Amino acid sequence: MQIVKIYNPYFDKGYKVVESKGDIEQTIVNIVRGNEEFLHLHDYETGNSIAISPKCCAVVEVSDADSD
Repeated sequence: MQIVKIYNPYFDKGYKVVESKGDIEQTIVNIVRGNEEFLHLHDYETGNSIAISPKCCAVVEVSDADSD
């Protein structure tokens, strides 16, 4: 389980997600290569689907859930 924190000038939010760090990293590589546009995650606590466009974020931080 990972913690994903999104920062931009208007919005700071953190999510505990079920996706692995490797899956998140691979999706980010695909976004950089132009193969994908969004980081699609699932919130662990609510079960909601989350779509993040890295183009709209100043920083997307990923860390292990047990490190907080």
